Amino acid sequence: MTDFVLFGGNGTLTGCTNPSSPGAAVQIGSSASIQGGSIGSYTLIKTTGSALITGNIHSGKTIVLANSNQVNGKISAANSSNSSSTILSVGSSALLKDSINVKGSIVVSGGTVISRVTHPSGTTYTGPVPGGGNITGTPSLPTLPAMPAITVFPAFGSTNITTTQSINPGSYKDMLLSGNKTITLNGPGVYVFKSIKNSGSTNNFVFNFQNSASGEFKIYVHGDVDLGKVSCSMTNGGSASRIYSETHGTGSNSSYPTFSWVIANGSSSSNCSRWLGTVWAPYAAIKVGSGTGNTNITGALWSATQINIQCGVTIIYAPYVSCSTPNVNAGLDKILNCTTSSVQLNGSSTTLGAQFSWSAINGGSISTGSGTATPTATTAGTYILTVTSPSGGCTAKDTAYVTSNTVTPNVSIGSAPQLTCQTTTVSLSGSSSTPSAQFCSFKAVCCSKEGDNKPRLAPTTSPFVFDVTP
Repeated sequence: MTDFVLFGGNGTLTGCTNPSSPGAAVQIGSSASIQGGSIGSYTLIKTTGSALITGNIHSGKTIVLANSNQVNGKISAANSSNSSSTILSVGSSALLKDSINVKGSIVVSGGTVISRVTHPSGTTYTGPVPGGGNITGTPSLPTLPAMPAITVFPAFGSTNITTTQSINPGSYKDMLLSGNKTITLNGPGVYVFKSIKNSGSTNNFVFNFQNSASGEFKIYVHGDVDLGKVSCSMTNGGSASRIYSETHGTGSNSSYPTFSWVIANGSSSSNCSRWLGTVWAPYAAIKVGSGTGNTNITGALWSATQINIQCGVTIIYAPYVSCSTPNVNAGLDKILNCTTSSVQLNGSSTTLGAQFSWSAINGGSISTGSGTATPTATTAGTYILTVTSPSGGCTAKDTAYVTSNTVTPNVSIGSAPQLTCQTTTVSLSGSSSTPSAQFCSFKAVCCSKEGDNKPRLAPTTSPFVFDVTP
């Protein structure tokens, strides 16, 4: 999920309040700018006016883009409902820079399509000639992530927040700011509220990181959040990727029913609303930019139902990533030789539930077990073990090397000695010019009289054979 700056679910989580048209979706208004990250939805991604999208767009069903849209990243639509209708529809004056993969028919009314377009046999593409070709074949469709886990909140408190003040991590009741108030969140930690309903002129939030190198702010709201016009800033270090908000509101907000997180536009681009961090709304929709004006958000927005971005909104991708780096050990390096044609690598991790994935480079080859801790390697090369934590998706890597020593050693038994009636024993003189060669065994091959199976000496020399290994 952390790959996505905007993501909308399908509204099927238990307890969800589904929004009105266009329903479960990501909808983006005119003059919006989505900078970085991918935009995803299980159902529909839609723009209603000119929009700039610098990342990818991935829908589980359909995509509808208005006129004058620019998309710098990849576009994919999986058509999970197997509809025979148009699956990707783009208006005129489009600029689509990267590959397009759609399981269905495509219509681009006008503009420029720079890369290739891929759609299955039996479907059509109508639009400008794609610079990378119009390919009838199997589209490349990414797997969309599961929605984030829902946090079990601590209980909210009994004290309302109504005026300018500094608050420490802890539990509070309702936040009810009437305008031009400033709330300083004094230090990283968990802040719990019953609800937030602010009004009036711009209210201000200040995140004081207290120069903490890794501290995080977590804002948990049991009910709906209506921030109104809002300003947001950080002091004493910090970053938006260390701020996370989650609301369990069901959209009972009378001003914006079905929306559990609402931000109103500021009056102008120079006096815009601002918010920092990632917002997750599992039970209702998110609306940003209600009213005329502008809003700037640095973070990410995820809803199990709908993300509704209004006109004049700029969103800069800076997702919250919550996980601990897993432990990883690729094990000892291994050697292939003349008698060992494959080796088992011995990766490990002490992280509970860790997932293993091996890759081979520089000539390496894995025959089995690339998704386990102990794969089988068959050639010399570099083997990289990636371990992924079970939550949050954090990874760690370690490397094992497999080398090869298959040089055939030099061996000589010298001149063949002769046994006679008088000389019944002889010394054999084996040698090898291979450095550090080990003389590990020899075999005596004797002859026998025909039919009696009894060994006897050859009349002149017996062939003695040395086995020499490096």
